[in-house]
Amino acid sequence: MDDNLKEFESGAVRSADSDHARYDLIPYAGLELLGRTLKHGADRYGEFNWQKGIPQSDLINHAMQHLVKWGAGDRSEDHIGHCLANLCFLAHFCFDEVDKIYRTESAIQAVT
Repeated sequence: MDDNLKEFESGAVRSADSDHARYDLIPYAGLELLGRTLKHGADRYGEFNWQKGIPQSDLINHAMQHLVKWGAGDRSEDHIGHCLANLCFLAHFCFDEVDKIYRTESAIQAVT
């Protein structure tokens, strides 16, 4: 059998190219929080506003800020959903649109 195919007990054969990621392991609760946060952002700023480009330092700062607030017991808003959203935006820019993630001068100096 072709190395790019896998055969199931039923005899069905399918491409094995999806083995690099296990989407079935993603907790639905996290997706729910992320979806609610993205709806809130779309209602407030417009759909896909974040795709215009946000500095990585801002994404990291906001993600950490929400995580710290949640860790300190603040439940005034969905801090976990907001943290997830910022990290997803960072991942998007790092892997898909690296040209739209820009760094502040101080961040560039810190890593050079």
